[in-house]
Amino acid sequence: MLREVNMQRALNGVGVLTINDRLTAAAQKHAEDMAKRDYFDHRSPDGRGYQERIASEGYAWRAIAENLGAGLSSPKSTVNAWMTSPGHRENMLSPDYYDAGIGYVRPSGEDKRPRYAHYWVIVFGARSR
Repeated sequence: MLREVNMQRALNGVGVLTINDRLTAAAQKHAEDMAKRDYFDHRSPDGRGYQERIASEGYAWRAIAENLGAGLSSPKSTVNAWMTSPGHRENMLSPDYYDAGIGYVRPSGEDKRPRYAHYWVIVFGARSR
């Protein structure tokens, strides 16, 4: 996923993103929660948004954004879909972000089957100074 995003950033003259463990923890937990509770939204059913999720992982941010994807089976197809969506594209190509965290879940189907077979979350961030 990061390679695909960074390739798009390079093609558009934007610096690469670096993986951040705290952002990755926030992204992974959200992907798992969406699959487990069968929803697809930036806000969880209990009302938490990505700002709260990221802050709870200890990432002190000055700028953040989040892209979600569901159903597409590969990082490449997901990034390509985001590139056709103005808001998602803007998040991916923004020079304001330096860090990224990536979450992915492919539900096992052991429990109640969620509506999507793949859940993707990427969080973009810039730390507060």
